[in-house]
Amino acid sequence: MESNDPRVRALGRRLLASRARLLLENGFFGLLLMHCKFRITEDEVDTACVNAGGTITFNANFTDSLSEEELTYVLQHEVLHVSLDHLRRRGTREPLRWNVACDIVVNSNIMHSAGDDVSTITLTCEGGEPLHLAPDGTPGWQHTAEGVYAMLSTTACPDVLPTGAGSGHGDSGKPSESSHEERAGWDRHDEGGDPDGGSKDGEAGQWDQWLMDAAESMSVRDASNSRGTIPACVERRLEELKAPTQNWRELLANFVHEEVNDYTFSIPDRRFPDSPFVLPSFSDAEAAVRGVVFAVDASGSMSDEELAAVFSEVAGAISQYGGKLSGWILFFDADAYLPTAFDCMDDVLSSKPVGGGGTDFSAIFAGIEKWLVGEDVSCIVVLTDGYAPYPNESVAGGVPVLWLVTGDGPLPKWGRVARLQQRS
Repeated sequence: MESNDPRVRALGRRLLASRARLLLENGFFGLLLMHCKFRITEDEVDTACVNAGGTITFNANFTDSLSEEELTYVLQHEVLHVSLDHLRRRGTREPLRWNVACDIVVNSNIMHSAGDDVSTITLTCEGGEPLHLAPDGTPGWQHTAEGVYAMLSTTACPDVLPTGAGSGHGDSGKPSESSHEERAGWDRHDEGGDPDGGSKDGEAGQWDQWLMDAAESMSVRDASNSRGTIPACVERRLEELKAPTQNWRELLANFVHEEVNDYTFSIPDRRFPDSPFVLPSFSDAEAAVRGVVFAVDASGSMSDEELAAVFSEVAGAISQYGGKLSGWILFFDADAYLPTAFDCMDDVLSSKPVGGGGTDFSAIFAGIEKWLVGEDVSCIVVLTDGYAPYPNESVAGGVPVLWLVTGDGPLPKWGRVARLQQRS
C-alpha cells in the first residue's frame, strides 16, 4: 500500500486506523484483517473487491466517500468473503446469483454477531434494505452460500436477482450496465481477480488456520464473552474443521494394539512387577498414545481442501484422545521440515504448514532420523494424497507406519493402510 501520492497515503492511514479500531472493538474481525493487504486504485474497481489471497482493493473516490461506520462495515464484509473462501467455492455457478448468495450470508452474519442489528449494515445500494434474508425469509446466517444460491431463482425473487443477470460482469469489482445489478450489491467477489492474480502460494491454504487462531484468541481474551462476537458462519466452519472423519480412538487403538506394542516395550505391563522380562502393555494402549509422528504431506499436489482436511484429522485425533495423545507434527514435501512437538490442541493450531514442492516419502524417515534421534517414536502416521513413489519398507527402520491416504490416491504395499473418508 506504499505510495508517494499524498491522497493515497492518507486513505491508507485511514484504512489502518479503521482496522486498529476493529481490533479493539471487535477483535475477531480485526485479527483476520491483520492477514489482509490493502490496495488503493483510481480506476481498477468502482467500489471495493477482495481476491482469494486476502488482498482488498479499494477505489479511492469510493473510500473517500465512506463514513467511519461504513468503512468498518466494508472491512468486515470483505474479510468474511475471503475467510469463508467464497471466491473459490463458486465453481461453475452463475456469477451474479453467487454474488447475491454470498452477500446475504455475509451481511446476515455481520448483523447476527452484533445482536441482529440491521443498522450494522451501513452501506446499501440505492437506499434499499441490505440483503440479509434468504429467499424463504429466514436469516442468511442460518445457511451456507451454497444453500442460499440453491434457493435463489429469477421467479422467486425478481427484485433481487434479474433474469439473465451476471452475463455482463467481469471480475474487477465493477458493476455492469444492468441497473438490476446495483440492487445485487456494491462489491464483487465472484472471481476475485485483480492485478495480484488472486491468492499466492502459501496464503490461500492458511485462511482456515487463521480462522481457528482468531477464534482461539477471542476465547482466551474473554472466555465469558467470546460467543456472539464470532459470526455463526465461522462457528459452523470451525466445527467442520475440528470434526474428523475418522474415529481416531478406534483407528489408533487398533493400530497401537496390533502393531505398535509388537514394536515398542517402552510401556511395561505392571501385572508382572517382579518379572525379569519387560512386557508390552495392551491395557494402556487405548488410554494413552505417546510418541506419535504425524507426517503431513504439504507438497504441491495437495489441494487446499485436502490440507485443511488433514489438519482437521490431526486436531480431531487430539480432541478424541482428550490430552492423552502426544508426539510431533512433521510437514514434508521433497524434504522434511523441523517437527513441532504437541500434546494439546493449541500446539496443533500453532503449527504452520511448510512445503509446496514435490513429494518424497523417504524424506519423512530421513527427517525423523535427523531431528528425533533419541526420542521414543512409537509409530508414524502419514497423511498424504499418495501421489509419489512409495519407498521400500526398510526405510522405516522397523517403526510401525500407518498410511492415511486422501481421495483416490495410490496405496502403498506395506504398513497399515486406510483411506481418509470424503467429507459430504
